[in-house]
Amino acid sequence: MGNNREASNLSPLPRWKRTVLVVSLNVLVSSIPVFFVSALSVQIQNEMDFGNNLQGTVIASYFAAAAIAARFLGQIGDRLHPAFTVRLSLLFTLASCLGIPLLASSWQTLCLFMVLAGGGNGIVSPALARVIAQSVPLARQGLSFGIKQSSFVVATLFGGVAIPLLALTIGWQFAFFGAAVLAAVLLGLPKDFLIAQSKKKAHATEDSSQRPPKSVLRLLAVAFGLGMAAATALAAFAIAAMVTAGIGIASAGIYLALGSAGAICIRLTAGWLIDRGRIDHLLLVIILLGLAAVGLLALSFGGPGTTGVAVIAAYTFTWGWAGLGFYAVVDLHRYRPASASGIAQSAAASGAVLGPIIFGLIATNSSYQVGWIAAAGLTALAAFFVYRARSVNS
Repeated sequence: MGNNREASNLSPLPRWKRTVLVVSLNVLVSSIPVFFVSALSVQIQNEMDFGNNLQGTVIASYFAAAAIAARFLGQIGDRLHPAFTVRLSLLFTLASCLGIPLLASSWQTLCLFMVLAGGGNGIVSPALARVIAQSVPLARQGLSFGIKQSSFVVATLFGGVAIPLLALTIGWQFAFFGAAVLAAVLLGLPKDFLIAQSKKKAHATEDSSQRPPKSVLRLLAVAFGLGMAAATALAAFAIAAMVTAGIGIASAGIYLALGSAGAICIRLTAGWLIDRGRIDHLLLVIILLGLAAVGLLALSFGGPGTTGVAVIAAYTFTWGWAGLGFYAVVDLHRYRPASASGIAQSAAASGAVLGPIIFGLIATNSSYQVGWIAAAGLTALAAFFVYRARSVNS
């Protein structure tokens, strides 16, 4: 017993910081497959011989599996041990990251591995939200959620950088091999400290009179679905749209990475402000969604001179709001964080299923410009539903 206490005291990081680090790395790894397939779409589509409409289906298969897993496992996430769900998720991700470069030869087999990866993400995300909500000091939870949610966007940044560094040199497959190595390393790390408080302790200070109306979660869920439909359409087709507009594939990857970096900055800054009590998180979500709609609308103008800059702006805000949105859901529902987070993630993933499919059909049968206008409209509508949720909760 004394040895364990001594080892804990010698740890280079406090327990909650280690928790946030491991949580973020697991979120990053579980989201890598879908964002790598999006960023490397030009190379993968050429090799497996399929077009934009099927690219939407491939991306949607990941989010469909994530939605199903989050919806059903999120309900029992408050009872499962987080370490178990983390290990299970990592196994799914490892199999996907090895299967895509080694076994996938068509869009159908690619979909199978995307379903596997999406299931892993849906399994682990609600559990990790619970860990942060119940293990991290309240004064550090805003930044912690910002770091956790930034991990999704870091996967896109890696995908953008992988285009000039790997896809155009030694092959797109090596990006997935690198992700598989990271998943294997995480699988071997100890996870015993990923233990949330018991329900009794976590609920001890919960005042039932302060619980928000049930309609608040429903309105936020609708907003998440609409907003993520536009966000995943952008992630799935940003590279192809830039190439179509006349931007070189390597430059397109850099633009995507810059947009991802912008989204990460927004998520971290918002989390930092939350911890200092200087922010109305739902109001900021509304503002960010409005700016995202403007960025997506700017993409509809096309042309190599404006498309790259518009992608940076659109990606910064379209992916910047979600981290703050998930924090708002957990903050308003601390008496059932995994369940509420699972409902929100399921709604977001459901929108993410439809977004790429619909956008792919529009791009194939009409144009990218019409698709971006539709995405801007969905984002503006998402802002309206967040506004309604904020009004109901006032």
